[in-house]
Amino acid sequence: MADAVPKPQAVSPSVSSVALNLRHYRALLDTGADITCVCDHVVRECGLQPFGLVNMTSGNGNNLHVSHLIELGIWCEEHGDFEGAYEPTRSLFQLPEPLVAASIRDNGWFDLIIGTDIIFEHELKMLKGGKFEFKLG
Repeated sequence: MADAVPKPQAVSPSVSSVALNLRHYRALLDTGADITCVCDHVVRECGLQPFGLVNMTSGNGNNLHVSHLIELGIWCEEHGDFEGAYEPTRSLFQLPEPLVAASIRDNGWFDLIIGTDIIFEHELKMLKGGKFEFKLG
């Protein structure tokens, strides 16, 4: 028999920097995509392991795609005005849960597609002139 709750160990503060292994990729917000997708080169560069298969419908019909479990963060930039000077601030919004993403062929326009599995959890607003706001959180 053992104690249900182990005795706590001594805790002391330490100073160390945390290295984040971040990779930057171009994303396409696609309100017609049900699932987030990553291009084949992203799968290779990140060493993503197959998670299963997912059926996707496109202009070519129904096809099975290999899926991967990914963690995704999105760089956000806020435009601020501090005493008459434009001060952009950037922060990283980490999606709270890992998600299933389908692998797709490489192309020259984007590295991943952010589908409605993410978009519908946040606020997407279309603006005049082809601009948009995507509010996370």
